[in-house]
Amino acid sequence: MESEQRRPLVAFAAEDLGHGRDRHGRLDSVVLPRLTLALHEGERVALLGQSGSGKSTLLAELRERLGRRAAWCPQHHGLVPALAVYHNVYMGRLPEHSALANLWNLVRPLRQPWREVEALCEQLGLAGLLRRPVGRLSGGQRQRVAIARALYQGRALFLGDEPVASVDPHQALRLLALIDARHTTQVVALHQRELALTHFDRVWGLRDGRLVIDAPSRDLRLADLDALYPDADAPAGSPREAATPAMPGPEALPCARGRPASSAVVSDLQVGAALRAGPAMSEALSRHPHPGHGRHWWRGDSTGLKLARHTLALVALAVLLMPFADLAIHTREPWTELGRMALGMAWPAWGSLESPLTAIGLTVAVAIWGTLAGVVLGFPLALLFARSRLVRAGCAFVRAIHELFWALLFLQVFGLSALTALAALAIPYAGIFAKVYAEILEQAPRAPRDALPPGSGRLSRFVYAELPLAWAQLVAYTRYRFECALRASVLLGFVGLPTLGFHLETAFREGRYHEAGALLWLFYLLIASLPWWGHRRLVPVLLVGGAWLLGPWPSVDGALLWRFVSEDIWPPALLAGDWAGLTAWLSRIPALGPAIGNTLLLGLLGTVGALAVALLLWPLASRHFGNRASRLAGRGLLVALRSTPELMLAFLFLLLLGPSLLPAWLALALHNGALIAFLVARHADALAPGMPGLPASGRYAYELLPRLYPGMLALLYYRAEVILRETAILGMLGVATLGFYIEEGFDYLLFDVAFFLLLVTAALNIAVDALSRRLRPREAPIEDPCSR
Repeated sequence: MESEQRRPLVAFAAEDLGHGRDRHGRLDSVVLPRLTLALHEGERVALLGQSGSGKSTLLAELRERLGRRAAWCPQHHGLVPALAVYHNVYMGRLPEHSALANLWNLVRPLRQPWREVEALCEQLGLAGLLRRPVGRLSGGQRQRVAIARALYQGRALFLGDEPVASVDPHQALRLLALIDARHTTQVVALHQRELALTHFDRVWGLRDGRLVIDAPSRDLRLADLDALYPDADAPAGSPREAATPAMPGPEALPCARGRPASSAVVSDLQVGAALRAGPAMSEALSRHPHPGHGRHWWRGDSTGLKLARHTLALVALAVLLMPFADLAIHTREPWTELGRMALGMAWPAWGSLESPLTAIGLTVAVAIWGTLAGVVLGFPLALLFARSRLVRAGCAFVRAIHELFWALLFLQVFGLSALTALAALAIPYAGIFAKVYAEILEQAPRAPRDALPPGSGRLSRFVYAELPLAWAQLVAYTRYRFECALRASVLLGFVGLPTLGFHLETAFREGRYHEAGALLWLFYLLIASLPWWGHRRLVPVLLVGGAWLLGPWPSVDGALLWRFVSEDIWPPALLAGDWAGLTAWLSRIPALGPAIGNTLLLGLLGTVGALAVALLLWPLASRHFGNRASRLAGRGLLVALRSTPELMLAFLFLLLLGPSLLPAWLALALHNGALIAFLVARHADALAPGMPGLPASGRYAYELLPRLYPGMLALLYYRAEVILRETAILGMLGVATLGFYIEEGFDYLLFDVAFFLLLVTAALNIAVDALSRRLRPREAPIEDPCSR
């Protein structure tokens, strides 16, 4: 009767509660069907029930209906580990301050909020911890920070999802007393039945999605609450316990060492996925029979069978099309030339280098400023990426065109200047940064965002509850992209820009291999020493020094630039609206079909070759094989191959083997295969072998490879689009891909033809990227940030 006399705050009358809604407004999943319940002002309610009974669903619905009237303390805290205790508590009042004040508070805490939070934290036993990052606190301390954030909201109502689960009973009583002192109305989910009866005046009990208890706590006993937890004291060997099968040990798995190697490609992949993904994946795989149990096992839809089909299809297609590729060797004595190059690497001529520091400085300057420009352009696009199809399409287009092609395009406007180099890096990198940054931000945990009070501004929500969670990954990817920019900056020397690549290409082309060896060693040392000279404290110095090296800046004639953009790169027939003339213009483009065919064929061969190289080389750098010396040599080989750009490797093989698809194929396979092998080896080092006593071959084929192969194939599909981009530019070395005709168009000032071929190249890359995303295994744990 007492609760009926109080003002009702929320009432449910035979309502269904659950998750998600379809377009007609119907719930996708009903958790609490036909719930009838009321919350009255001044009630302190304990919400009890087993995990999965619907407590969180009910609290979420109460929070949505109460809006700003209720403070919220989520079950998993919803804190931001990178931010200090003060900032996490301050987030309870984000809506009460302007976006500018909230931004300034991150830099320098506001005085009044600091004093309020400090006083509150002293009551919660958090004195002296206001500046400490939440990630460095214990579980109980984090629980108290989450409660402090809810208390700091200053609301009359308190909703808590197990707010005292991570503290001892004495602390739980103190925390509930503090909540009582600040909130007249409460709904708190608990598992402590004694607290529910002694500290709250009403109990709601849920069981199997039904409200089975709604009564004053004074009318209940512990025995009444025990009915909410029927499995709490289940005896060992009960039917419920026996119904859950245990995971088999390694000796019971179908990848035992006695099985023939022919079946390892299929069912071992299934076992690997199960070992990595745990019981859920194992149960899913158990629904598919062993290959030997049926005649048409290849038609199954298990992870292992899908991977086997993908691999076999790729290899079969490459073998089928290989006769159409020009893989001939056109030099008489390639081994003699290889010996001369090896001597040049073994005895580099350091004294013959002219101004190497200037070339290195310019290479670094172009890379760091190009990366910075890409970040400045790409970060705002990342915020719009998920919401705008136009932004996604534009980013896909600009990143589908290689940096060297952009350089050839801007070379016609800005000449051999730093502006050409920076624009060639900044524009495709903006598209890459937009896509990857958006993916990183999207994958950030949602709990801190969901824990913010209603009315928090979009900007404040982003800088407090989204950006800090993704910051470490954003910085890591930016550093990796800077390493990619270093390699791209070297490659810009192949179009005449005076970076390290210009001197390298000149020395190799003229046969000065000892000088070329010195330059190549300088390049490897530059990449290897990046963690030291690229430290974040030295970035301002690098930016200032780079700006000085990049000058002088060219003068740009606006009229000529507009003419180039609006007239020169478009077919005259298109501008005149002459469709018959446009058809004739298209028919005059030389060897378009063979160029596209060679580009796709080389991309396919490069992808399959990269898979073969990765399968062969990853054990060289893994702790599971060899000794310390062999692993050090293997890692050195992989780092050298992955650090050397494909264009540079192809150029070297071209000098050895002559002009054909063979140098390009070897370059693509070695560079991308080494990159994949390096990441796979690093992932393999984190795996613990479960079958001791296996020889190296058995450990490779039966235990490690099945667990690594899904990630390896995912990396390969990530790299497929990159491989196709590189395939196109290898035409600049004389290989008959699209890049050969693009460079020819620029050389003969046929800008409309060159630009059209660039559009064709971009379309091919976008199509291959879409196909690779569709084929990519979803369960792969290995990521390659630079491959996206």
